[in-house]
Amino acid sequence: MQNALLSTRLRSTTVLVCALALSSCGGGGGGDSSSQQPGAGAPGATLDAIDLTGAPNGIVDLPASVDARIRAVFARYAAITAPSGARIHVLARPGVEDALIFRTRGMLLQHLGDVPGSTLGGNKDGVIEAMAARDAALAIALDPTGFDASDPDVQAVQAMFGDAIEAVFTANMVQEGATGYVLPSPELDTTLGATAGFVLRQGLQTAQPGFQPNLDAATAAALAGGWFTLPAGVDPADADDAYLAVAIDSYYGVWGHDPLGGGRAGRASEYEFGTRDAMAAGDPAMVAVIQSFFPSFCSYPAFLSDTFTQTFEMTFTPTIAYTHRSRYLQRVGLRENGMAAGVNGNDFDNVFVGNAGDDRFAGRGGNDIADMKGGDDTLVLTGSMAQYTVIETSPGVFRIEDSIQNRDGIDDVRGAEHLQFSDGVVDL
Repeated sequence: MQNALLSTRLRSTTVLVCALALSSCGGGGGGDSSSQQPGAGAPGATLDAIDLTGAPNGIVDLPASVDARIRAVFARYAAITAPSGARIHVLARPGVEDALIFRTRGMLLQHLGDVPGSTLGGNKDGVIEAMAARDAALAIALDPTGFDASDPDVQAVQAMFGDAIEAVFTANMVQEGATGYVLPSPELDTTLGATAGFVLRQGLQTAQPGFQPNLDAATAAALAGGWFTLPAGVDPADADDAYLAVAIDSYYGVWGHDPLGGGRAGRASEYEFGTRDAMAAGDPAMVAVIQSFFPSFCSYPAFLSDTFTQTFEMTFTPTIAYTHRSRYLQRVGLRENGMAAGVNGNDFDNVFVGNAGDDRFAGRGGNDIADMKGGDDTLVLTGSMAQYTVIETSPGVFRIEDSIQNRDGIDDVRGAEHLQFSDGVVDL
């Protein structure tokens, strides 16, 4: 039984690397197979037929079989498959890195992953099906010029999809571990809020009708109370969308380091609360709205920039500004072509993926999984050797159980060469 459990947990780690089972974050599972699928004339009909089996990270070039109007604008494709087999589409313009396609799709999967115990997010199959049925498509471009409504090719795509297609831009994205991420004042990345808004408009509003009235009430209260102000140029009819986007970003720590220096969040300083704690104290209604559907942590796979060589911290540290965000991450990996690095985890059940370098992982709290890959790798434990039980469950696979409660928990590791304890190092 122990071997079977460990095998299952380590398979989930390997899946994180190849991206073939990101549905574990949402977007998979059961559902009513009789749900209506797009017909042959639907805008995404040729996209639904793309074979993603075995595709690296679930991303492929658009094949010649895809409608020429779509191929005139986009080069790469990924998807989230609904239980019925219909798809939510992720389309990338030429020049967009696969790493950012993978990351953006992972954020969608995070938003669409079931949240057990939540009032509205316990089973999101209906939302996923609603999005897929209308051929919801997220377009990824380098910047707004890459999805310009004045471009005839873009116009043709928009005519196909209507309001079911929306765009996000890599100019607004900052890869974990990149220079812009680890600066004393990290560059902003508002993709979490943007993708949450996409989910809201494309399926959540209609498929889970209990969400929108609560969001509307929270929006009205925030506008009346002055802790949310409508940014210039935003249609008052879209106030709920703008409010959700900035609040989601605050909830996941994007504004925690107060980059604008005014103690508020949002590019237009439109929201008063830049951290989850501040939201809980000053805007509990919006916290309740978010928690009714969205998860409390970030489950998308955060692969560090291939230039990162230091130790990545996932526990909040006031002197490290990026930990306002990284404290909510659960899954962190090193790119296969990246440099050797270290990762210190947090209290979630972390999943770590190494590379060919000499890597160091410390799980800290939670029950963690580490797939170290190549190199001369070390798993770091908090206590002394005598406080742990180490079992080799299969060749090269070890379970390390901490006897001290609420410390390191149970860690499963594959490919580690060393275990570092407070009183010495054990070679495996």
